[in-house]
Amino acid sequence: MRKWYSFLEIVHTPLKVCFLGCALIALSGLVLNPNVSLFFSTNNTIVIAIAEICKYLGGVLVNFFPVMLLLAFLGKRDHGNIIMFIGFISYLAFNVMTMFFAKSDLVSTAYSSILGLSVNGSNFQSLSAGTHTPLQTGLVGVVTVALLTRHSYFVSRSKSPYTLLFPYIDKDTWALILSIIYCSLAGIVFAYIWPTVINSLFGLFNFIATDITNPMNMFVYGLLERLLCDVGMGNLIRYAFWFTEMGGTWIQSLTGVSVSGDVSIWTAQSYTAGYSLGPGRFISAYYVLNLFAIPGMLLALSLSCSDTMERRRFNRFFLWAIAISLLGNTIYPFEIAMLIISPLLYFFHICFSAILFGVFQAAEIYIGYAYSGQLVYATPGNIFDLLYYSRSAVSSRTIQVILIVGVFSFLLYFLISKFYFKKCAVGLFDSSNLKNHTDLFIESVGGLNNIKSLHSSPIKLTVQVGNNALLNYNAMQKLRPSKVVESHAGYSFYIGAQSLMIKNEVNKRKKASKRPD
Repeated sequence: MRKWYSFLEIVHTPLKVCFLGCALIALSGLVLNPNVSLFFSTNNTIVIAIAEICKYLGGVLVNFFPVMLLLAFLGKRDHGNIIMFIGFISYLAFNVMTMFFAKSDLVSTAYSSILGLSVNGSNFQSLSAGTHTPLQTGLVGVVTVALLTRHSYFVSRSKSPYTLLFPYIDKDTWALILSIIYCSLAGIVFAYIWPTVINSLFGLFNFIATDITNPMNMFVYGLLERLLCDVGMGNLIRYAFWFTEMGGTWIQSLTGVSVSGDVSIWTAQSYTAGYSLGPGRFISAYYVLNLFAIPGMLLALSLSCSDTMERRRFNRFFLWAIAISLLGNTIYPFEIAMLIISPLLYFFHICFSAILFGVFQAAEIYIGYAYSGQLVYATPGNIFDLLYYSRSAVSSRTIQVILIVGVFSFLLYFLISKFYFKKCAVGLFDSSNLKNHTDLFIESVGGLNNIKSLHSSPIKLTVQVGNNALLNYNAMQKLRPSKVVESHAGYSFYIGAQSLMIKNEVNKRKKASKRPD
């Protein structure tokens, strides 16, 4: 698991930036969300301008997460700036090729002006009329470019620089040339095969749309929606069901105008006297996830910190995270972090989210949210929308069920997360794993008697030793932490979610060693 946990070090900074983007979008809703007017409102142009800037900047940071992930992966792996520059140029080449070679008849959300790339087809004979942008490949495209860039970089190390034929080309230039060629070819391949992936996904969407009142169909929707969002392609499924006929249709009785899509119908009906049964089925589950489930898991994570100072520092972050979750915008960075720290919890969360969509459909629990204008700024399931819609007598039963299911979800996430970190993070299928890992850790720090203090957090063990000379670096290599950092607090072993279990096992052995025979 060392390599898997090392990914947390790679995505650490991009995740922070992504979380900041989500926080800016959520905080802007305190001013721009029309439902907040129930509690307070402002007409101050400066405050509104600041909120709009925060909203736009937050959207940019979230959209750039895949690019930041690419640069972090390359820079961390090879400890140099050159390969990061090569990766960025190669990513541009990859997207330019998808822009020029891909079909232009796919659904609009299959394309995205990544890094501002777009071209007017009328200026090129090879392109049809209209604006062309790259294909939206999400993290799949990023991973492809990252792997090809690293391969090109390593291949270039064996090249002879400044040859007779190319006297000005050094090894780094070779890496750039090779990477551009490889990534350009990959972009062309994606241009031809990716539409098949898109069409296959829409085949699943059409299956769901055949009967959106079927709880099993809604379960499949919930599963697909969360998985696609996590790979950076959530706009595909959200746009299809939120704004097209796949999400249902409604005809306004006064004007006769037909409205398509779950969110569109909810928005249109919010300006009428009442709501019909159905709109909001693709949103309701978010109120439970944002307001109850994620805070429950965050609370369990904070309690896994055994050191008082460390817990205080984590608690300050978790309080902010919970506050942003209540505003409806932490699911994406939270799920990426969960996938790396505890894949089993991630699997539970994805399945539970899908079950929520199915259960709410079976119970006919429907409630929408105030749409913010663009999908990147979407904050479904926030506290202010719930409080605003709770005033309606039509929504009273829905609110009651959401609160009941929410409290249950909070307790379930809290207890399962706490149980996972205490009992299941290591040795789930083989109890000897915990013993082996604990033995290696004790050997690494020079034995039980050399441990002065030991504390854990969700991702690391921090130990103070009596004698640094007793540290066993060979045992450390066998333990395979993603890294070991020395600080004033001691030595921090980054070994992931198993940290708490190993700490408890070490403390148990220390107590046993002090008992008289």
